[in-house]
Amino acid sequence: MSSQFELDLCYCHRISIVINYVLRKQTRQVDGVKQAPVYLFYDESPFVYDTIDASKELVTYMKQTKQNKQLKNKMKQDVATRFDGLLITLQCVSAELDESTELLKKRKKEDRAEKIFEELLDELIRLLHYFKLVSKSLEPFNTPTLHLIGMWLAKLKAHL
Repeated sequence: MSSQFELDLCYCHRISIVINYVLRKQTRQVDGVKQAPVYLFYDESPFVYDTIDASKELVTYMKQTKQNKQLKNKMKQDVATRFDGLLITLQCVSAELDESTELLKKRKKEDRAEKIFEELLDELIRLLHYFKLVSKSLEPFNTPTLHLIGMWLAKLKAHL
């Protein structure tokens, strides 16, 4: 049973590692000196990463200026230790984008949301939500899930 658990945990962990590696900034060392964190694949898809950064910055700004309290649903900041933290942040931004844009216009700060592409934001949410479904399906501790790996792998390939 423990090897089954380890194998299932390994696949959940792999999903998290892949998502974090692709969608989070990575710090590199060059000649022993730490470089500023960067997205490793920024050049392949700058709109994706600009949307992620702009979304995070919008949440930070709304919280710092206390405008978050004026929103129907409060925006939540990304939790870097969990890949679904990014999903939660993007979902909050998507749900409150129109309302927060109106609040920004009142302060003449609408440029803070101009790099958030709504359609792209929705695509990112769909992608991350699917990975969350897979991860949740494979993580039960008391239930064997090895038989689900092949099915989810096929579904992920089709989804992507």
